[in-house]
Amino acid sequence: MPISTLYYIYKKAGLHSNVKVYLISMLVLLFLYFSFLILSVLKITIDQSNRTIIFRNFFFRKKLISMDYIQGYVCVMESPLNGTASTSIYLIYDDKIQDRIARTFYSNFTELESGLKSLNYLGEVKLSLSDQIIRFFGRCTFRN
Repeated sequence: MPISTLYYIYKKAGLHSNVKVYLISMLVLLFLYFSFLILSVLKITIDQSNRTIIFRNFFFRKKLISMDYIQGYVCVMESPLNGTASTSIYLIYDDKIQDRIARTFYSNFTELESGLKSLNYLGEVKLSLSDQIIRFFGRCTFRN
């Protein structure tokens, strides 16, 4: 259904202005949520022979990191809003907690974890909610 048809139905519906604002804001939030989900899905390739890790988004970006540049990795036990705890691996470089490999997103998590065995394991870390939010924006400093 084209957008012009949806706009025509929207104009002819005669909804109250509060309902219109609610519907538009819900559509915007759904769009942002699904675009975040699509852009956050990455294909991770660990190349042991070249000692590189490649994070490739399905649409836009490709990020190549040398294993020599990475200081190590930590395991983080996360408890999302639904209550089921899961393990994630965070790569640390530039003294910051950077890239995340989550068990909930990758079915081959154990293979990815074994591919990182050549890196320095820095233990388990508990990230507070504020640290997780700061890490989302790429500014969470690693404290050993």
